[in-house]
Amino acid sequence: MKLRALLLSVWVFSTLKADPLHLDVEHIHTVSTFENVTFFTTYNYSGELVWEVPFNSEITSWKMQGEQLLVFSKARNNLACFLTCIEAASGQLVWERIISAPDTNQ
Repeated sequence: MKLRALLLSVWVFSTLKADPLHLDVEHIHTVSTFENVTFFTTYNYSGELVWEVPFNSEITSWKMQGEQLLVFSKARNNLACFLTCIEAASGQLVWERIISAPDTNQ
């Protein structure tokens, strides 16, 4: 059942700007976007959930860099962007930077 949900998630979100699926030696990393939340989820090759991180922003791109995931996301109200670094093995937040939209009313 978990594998079916994973495959459905990959199929539904295959039109995302960010690649919704990444395979490494030990894990399957996925991005699932819904109306109010985006999940970055990691499974093992048995289809078991390893970790999951919710984002209130929409993930627009992400890359694996060594043992870390670098995630770029945009606030749903378009007022800020976020650069987030996550430990790939555990899903723990390493750091996050907020990039605020410039004030164009000046």
